[in-house]
Amino acid sequence: MDTPAAATDGGAGRIDLLGRIVVVGRRGRLDENKLRGRRGRLVLSYLVLHRGRPIARAELADALWGEAPPSAWEPALRTVVSGLRRALETAGTGATVESVSGCYVLDLPADVVVDVDTAQHELDRASRALAMGDADAAVEAAERARLVASAPSLPGEDAAWIDIVRDRLRERVLVSLDMLAAGATAAGEHASAVRTASEAVALDPLREAAHRRLMEAHVAAGNRAEALSAYEQCRRTLAAELGVSPSPVTDAVYRDLLHDDAYPATVPRVAAAPRNREVTRDLVEAAIGPHLIGRDAELTQLRVAWRQAASGRGRVMVITGEPGIG
Repeated sequence: MDTPAAATDGGAGRIDLLGRIVVVGRRGRLDENKLRGRRGRLVLSYLVLHRGRPIARAELADALWGEAPPSAWEPALRTVVSGLRRALETAGTGATVESVSGCYVLDLPADVVVDVDTAQHELDRASRALAMGDADAAVEAAERARLVASAPSLPGEDAAWIDIVRDRLRERVLVSLDMLAAGATAAGEHASAVRTASEAVALDPLREAAHRRLMEAHVAAGNRAEALSAYEQCRRTLAAELGVSPSPVTDAVYRDLLHDDAYPATVPRVAAAPRNREVTRDLVEAAIGPHLIGRDAELTQLRVAWRQAASGRGRVMVITGEPGIG
């Protein structure tokens, strides 16, 4: 699979390690079928990811075969590396694989684009665009980063070093989603911001930054009730999965939502309801807060339940406690 972002950059060529492995140079294009099969794919990926660093043959053998290399692994490895040398030369990438003191070193020209790195380059562009207030450019760069980082990495393979690569790519996907939500919010595309932030929460429910971004997206859309609901989801998830409470940073956002009148509380009404059943925000606040001390989580549940009831989904809430506690 050719990654769109990598293909857009200029240079002497490119190497795509995500999806279907492809090598493109001045003299042609080679896909993974011409890279000596599975072994060629793995060795090329490892050398490219660690380019410029001397890699001991034993380390490369471990990346290729794991803890059970064949008895004649050294000549087998030399055969794979020789095949890669010819493939890189045939494509005209300018890349070379040198043998130095029992190690292999891949020298890759600076103008050869590697798709794994493209995702980070695009995130850097998105970050700079956000800092400069260019929301549209930030969204475009973040979307390119997401597309690249979402592509599969060596599908069907299982190794510790491959897991590290996948974890890094997953992190870049999450960062790209965060920047997409930030850019959409800055551009006034609130529905898109909420949708993207929700996607990040679904991808990593334990990532507090994603929950905060979702809260902020709801606030920007003028929906404080949904922002409070997003906080409650975060609190419950952290408690259930990790046995911890939200961080002070997340709690600060939550407390601002509770007490800052700058945040509008949106309470939908049922269109067919009689006029005397319409309840204003003032009546809601008078009924359920903010008069209870130390009961922020419970207040959130009540507000969410009230919003659901106002939209036609009635439910019963029971407050219990010891006699005399007020």
